[in-house]
Amino acid sequence: MMPLDPVGALIEEMNLELMHLRQMAAVLEEEQRELVAGRTDRLDSLATEKVRQSRALELFAAGREALLRAQGYEGTFAGLAECADAAGARSRCLLDTWTELARAGIEARHLNEQNGALIGMRLASVDGRLAHLQVASGGARIYDADGRTRGEPARRELGQV
Repeated sequence: MMPLDPVGALIEEMNLELMHLRQMAAVLEEEQRELVAGRTDRLDSLATEKVRQSRALELFAAGREALLRAQGYEGTFAGLAECADAAGARSRCLLDTWTELARAGIEARHLNEQNGALIGMRLASVDGRLAHLQVASGGARIYDADGRTRGEPARRELGQV
């Protein structure tokens, strides 16, 4: 069923999507602060929040596309531009909201890529340290990434009394 005010509904849907994109950026910024500081205790809860925000973003994007299609437009920027052309006085509001949405999406993507690079650097550092320990132990596999010995007969784990 088509809303009574399809352009207003589209603007509202896009504003909700924008709100969630900004919330996602805030979570990514917090994740970045934690990664830079070397703190890992909050990363699990931040990852959970990122998943929650991602799901919300998917729902709002699908809603935006459905509202465009219900008006006879493609669910793409081209369809939104056509809708804006026909929106009269609300054309500017529709395009401005889209512009903010696009900018927020670019910012969130950039933050996520930076965080991925930070995580990659941390993993490389851990891998390098493990390799150093293996060389220092004469090639014996004392440590693995999970802190366990691999490839040797079963015996008591290090630290087990």
